[in-house]
Amino acid sequence: MRIERESQAEIVQSDLLRIVFIEELPNLPNGIGDALRLTRCPCAENALSKNVGQDCGGRHIPYLNTLREVFFDANELEYRTTVRIEDDQRITTLHISAQIKDASQMANEYGFTAQQREMLEELLKSEYDDVFLSLIGNYKPDGMPIGPVDISDIQGMLPEDLDALREDVVLTAYQLLGKVTYFWGGKSLVLGWDSRWGTPTTVTAPGSGSTGKTLPFGLDCSGFVDWTFYNATGGAYLPGRGGGAASQHSYCTNITWAEAQPGDLVFYYDDSHVGIVCGFDSAGDPLIIHCSGGQNGVVVTGREGFSVVARPDLFADYGHIDKVATSPYFLR
Repeated sequence: MRIERESQAEIVQSDLLRIVFIEELPNLPNGIGDALRLTRCPCAENALSKNVGQDCGGRHIPYLNTLREVFFDANELEYRTTVRIEDDQRITTLHISAQIKDASQMANEYGFTAQQREMLEELLKSEYDDVFLSLIGNYKPDGMPIGPVDISDIQGMLPEDLDALREDVVLTAYQLLGKVTYFWGGKSLVLGWDSRWGTPTTVTAPGSGSTGKTLPFGLDCSGFVDWTFYNATGGAYLPGRGGGAASQHSYCTNITWAEAQPGDLVFYYDDSHVGIVCGFDSAGDPLIIHCSGGQNGVVVTGREGFSVVARPDLFADYGHIDKVATSPYFLR
């Protein structure tokens, strides 16, 4: 039985369809998962229901309503129910199927003209893939975002009971591993991939042998830490409130190495360098992800050179993801 559009929206709000369409965002057809992430707002979870905008003061309602309409135009949802008796109990199962339209079918759906079809065919060429990926913050120079296998490998280096926010910080940091070069004074508060990275840029920050030189734009050590936490929190938190490594350290509480957890920060003795604890090796020693000038980019190493480990104020009193939104340390 075909579901009518308003009925579809209501059913999508059920617990079962929240699993299918919300918790499995990366698997949604036609890039809908990445599109939802563009909002960076909790109301994205309601994008397929009628209750959009309740978490953002309504500013995303026009965008999300359009997104919902496009989703249902691009995906014909059908469902059926089956009933069985098990242990004298009547069990009803909802079966959902989606018929996903391709680009040609969507062109027919919207009545594209010959010129629009020609433009669509051009845009679908592989040479434009990187452009579209950069728009949704999912572009990497090799065209490959972190995938399930990579995530599984990373999670294998993390404690099983690690807080979800700390895990988000680590996975976000790994997004730039080997992808961004070191650039003295390089900062970025872009959600996702910064299109400036890799672009020849003159180093203007004083105090480095590279000052005045033209190099591929990237991040310095504190810039990498800022970008990681900024993206992991959806643009809400900066460890040093925009300052360098010393400023980041000033908003942390020093802890012992035995207390270190993934997501904590590590510093050189003079605060000249900063990194993020990103896991533990087979011997239980901490692994550090940092943007290294000596190795010209984001790398994972041991703790060599780092003498101090400290806990950002983000974790001091608000260690759980469900408490993060109320943290006084978040930017307003």
